[in-house]
Amino acid sequence: MKLSLELELEDVYGGDGIQRTETMTKTTLKRAKKEKATRQSVGVEVEDGVDQEKSEEKVEPINTFRFDDKGRPIIRLGGAHGKFWGAMKACAKQLRELGNADFGRFNSLMDMIQVSPVWTPLDVEGKVHTEGLPQMMGGMNKSMVVLYYDVIPKARTTIELVFPDEVEKKVKTLLSQIQVGSHLNKRRSIIKIAKMTAE
Repeated sequence: MKLSLELELEDVYGGDGIQRTETMTKTTLKRAKKEKATRQSVGVEVEDGVDQEKSEEKVEPINTFRFDDKGRPIIRLGGAHGKFWGAMKACAKQLRELGNADFGRFNSLMDMIQVSPVWTPLDVEGKVHTEGLPQMMGGMNKSMVVLYYDVIPKARTTIELVFPDEVEKKVKTLLSQIQVGSHLNKRRSIIKIAKMTAE
């Protein structure tokens, strides 16, 4: 069986090892010093102060998207272990943990589902922006770093699923479940199925 899906994606984060760089200005120190003094000759209190701010420019890597020959961002939704396939597998695991007997052995089910195309072009709605996400580093000092990502606020795309007719009910259950969680890069994207067509 073949299903054609028109998808609406929200908050799609770049990544997949594709990076660009951008010079950013960061404030490293910001403080205000104030002094109070009373002039003996007039008995009036006078305030004086200094505002101090230090900043530095730094070239930061930004996780972004690969682009096709038409300049559209593309994301690896399809293929073996693509992001849509991975989102379906995560949903199958959730359903198994919720006690759904149909997904007791979901790995064999996932091996039967093919998602294409591998690299899927996105029709972007809205303006792509850059967002910084704080992340704790491993090691002894557990320092905090900020990683930057290009984010597409909303996009549309079309993919195809091919699978045996015998698992149609399970696949449609997964497609319902995929719309109630967050998926893709950084687990922050919302997937909605705008249209589903059987072929």
